[in-house]
Amino acid sequence: MIVQIWSATPTGMHGTLIQVEVHATGGLPRFYLVGLPDRTVNESRERIESALKSSATQFPRGRIIVNLAPADVHKEGSTFDLPIAVGLYGASHKTLMDRLAPVLSQTAFIGELGLSGQCRSVRGVLPICLELKKHGFERIVLPRQHVEEARLVEGLHVKGIALLREAFDWLHDGCPLESRTEVQTIGLDEVDAHDRESGRVPDASAHPFDSIVGQTLAKRAMVIAAAGHHHTLMVGPPGCGKTMLARSMVHLLLPLNAEERLEVMSIHSIVGAFKRSSGGLAGSATGQLSARLFKERPFRAPHTSATVVSLLGGGTKATPGECSLAHHGVLFLDELAEYKRGVLEALRQPIEHRVIKLTRQKRTVDYPANALVLAAMNPSPEGQWPDPMLQDVAQERKARLYQEKISGPLRDRFDLFVEMDRVSSQEVQDPQVQDSKNIGMDFGSLRSQILEARNRQAHRFNSRKSHNQESERPSSIGLLATNSTMSASQVKSLIKKHRDVDKVLHQAMSTFGLSMRARHRLLKVAQTIADLEESDQVTPYHVAEALMFRPKRMAKSDP
Repeated sequence: MIVQIWSATPTGMHGTLIQVEVHATGGLPRFYLVGLPDRTVNESRERIESALKSSATQFPRGRIIVNLAPADVHKEGSTFDLPIAVGLYGASHKTLMDRLAPVLSQTAFIGELGLSGQCRSVRGVLPICLELKKHGFERIVLPRQHVEEARLVEGLHVKGIALLREAFDWLHDGCPLESRTEVQTIGLDEVDAHDRESGRVPDASAHPFDSIVGQTLAKRAMVIAAAGHHHTLMVGPPGCGKTMLARSMVHLLLPLNAEERLEVMSIHSIVGAFKRSSGGLAGSATGQLSARLFKERPFRAPHTSATVVSLLGGGTKATPGECSLAHHGVLFLDELAEYKRGVLEALRQPIEHRVIKLTRQKRTVDYPANALVLAAMNPSPEGQWPDPMLQDVAQERKARLYQEKISGPLRDRFDLFVEMDRVSSQEVQDPQVQDSKNIGMDFGSLRSQILEARNRQAHRFNSRKSHNQESERPSSIGLLATNSTMSASQVKSLIKKHRDVDKVLHQAMSTFGLSMRARHRLLKVAQTIADLEESDQVTPYHVAEALMFRPKRMAKSDP
């Protein structure tokens, strides 16, 4: 007889449905596994045979063919251990399989098996569950370690097992939807409601951003970057606050909405962030912590020794890299000039297109990389700006060569440049000076400004999509384009300019030697400033403020 069991495997950001077909016939004992399996899948026979014996079940005798369909999709990993074992069990229990056929057609199995029959965790459970839900599946049977992760997909009934024997017992019980061990889905909304009831919602009135002394211009740049999703390069001596400002960015950004959280969690699921040997996540008394960990936007800060593969992703299994792990969050590149030149040049594509394409084993997978890139560097190898009063040619040359490690094309992909100095002793010691420079810079008011600016952008892009129907209000701000994502044609059609703006832009292009790309970026920054000021058009004032975030002391490079 032929037993058919459904399973799935992660492919990029999505899952691919796999049908496991087990054909058992009489004859000499032979076991064939076909359907483009990799070495891990091929080795499953020994694991499954030992797991079946440990579960008081005999491995079927005779000639056995296991086919993983579709045959043209490369199968890798240990995800198929459990469905193959269930299929082999079904080959010896024909009556049971016939009775459960309607239920099993809507049920998927995933999981690795140990020799003693224990069910171990695998990668990519969340994208697999989302794919199953899209294709109308009702149930999934998986390792108990992944129950919290899978139950976030609403409408999918989750059965967690610790041992293979539990899966067989569940089959004999008729695959019940509701039982003492069945875990129903809760979704992200219920997790949020639980947080509010338990008082876990953080207080936005007090925040480390308020404790940053001085650097008013840099703080303003962070607000503009958060409001319009503008990539920012900070240049200044050690200890001036670059890292502290960058780490405060995730709190200035709006919280992840439900769609964004599922995307972020799917990426981390692919790299095994939810894999663990037993129980919940570290310090978790309930399964809801796994969702709570991703309420804030991700913040990734790779080391300067990072390779192209670790940043962009790749390897034999085409796993996502740091750029994708920072999706919908912040990618902080500290000491930018210390990265290898090839690594820096490889960043140009994800910064510009916000997606990474990886080609492995005759297939291409796309990983999103819509991260806000914040970079920081010293102005020279010694860490200080050259002193213009000394007119030290050697020092200026060393600073120029150091800054030229950042090529013109890469530099041109940053919207904002912040040239910083150390905070003066007067600012540190005199509270009145601090207060006078931080008027309107408290975290609560800044967060409100950013929210209003994002609302204006959402309304602008929604109005265009709905043919200027202003009655349609955006429901998910984070899913809509921000000012930084506007194309050249959108800059021309969507930005409303004051009549004197073109004259200011022409002067700026001549003075600063701006390219057309830099001109468009300048206009997008000016539009974000206008949104923060709740202005319906971009004025020369907004362009002038945007020009404050162009490089002045940095060495010139071809734009």
